[in-house]
Amino acid sequence: METTSSNTQISHNFVTNVRWDGCFNGRFETLNVRYNGAFNLNRATNLVLEYNAVGGAQRVGYNILGEECGVTSAWKDNVAHSTLLGVANIQQLTPIPGKCLEYTDEFCFK
Repeated sequence: METTSSNTQISHNFVTNVRWDGCFNGRFETLNVRYNGAFNLNRATNLVLEYNAVGGAQRVGYNILGEECGVTSAWKDNVAHSTLLGVANIQQLTPIPGKCLEYTDEFCFK
């Protein structure tokens, strides 16, 4: 699932069996360093993310930028199970210097 929009609400989803594109369909791409997420949300702004689950991803469960520090969180009860990285900030863009970002109410386990 992917969004680059503003004010997106993603709620009550279950995503499973997410395969890394470097080995999908018989490929073996040793130089492929992309970390695809079950949820690729690192370019979305003002995101509401609640009651979602990832059950099995070869790379990342939630690829998210994070929320601004000190604001009321719009994220709750999200779960990542059996992923290489449960929650990650793998950016395509340069991070904004001096901006504090946090991750709240994410539960990851293997």
